[in-house]
Formats: sequence, C-alpha cells, structure tokens
Amino acid sequence: MPDLTVHEGAALELAGAQAGAYLESIQKTDLATLTEDEWGMFLQTVFTTATKELGRLVEESSLPF
Repeated sequence: MPDLTVHEGAALELAGAQAGAYLESIQKTDLATLTEDEWGMFLQTVFTTATKELGRLVEESSLPF
C-alpha cells in the first residue's frame, strides 16, 4: 500500500468504521458470505465515505486565499 497523507489516512479510518457499521447492521463479518448487493453496498460505503471525508478535510485545511 502506498504511503498515505494524514488526510487520506483519516478518511480511510472513517470509511473503515462506517463499513464496519454496515457489516454489523447486516450481521455479517465474513466478506466471502456477502451477496452481490451487500458487497456493492459495502464498497459504496467505503468509497463514498472516504471521498467525502477527504474532500471535507482538504476544504477545511485550505488556505483562505
């Protein structure tokens, strides 16, 4: 895995937590047992959470000029 920036690491940490919460909500922990729809939702959760959080963190830390 490539080195991550501080923002990337924070975004992935949040995405991991959200993906874990999704797995808990469907009461599954073994990714091999996910249906196609569940797998899609798992990936969507990771992707959208990470990208939104990364954008938020970058915007928050941007200089005002």
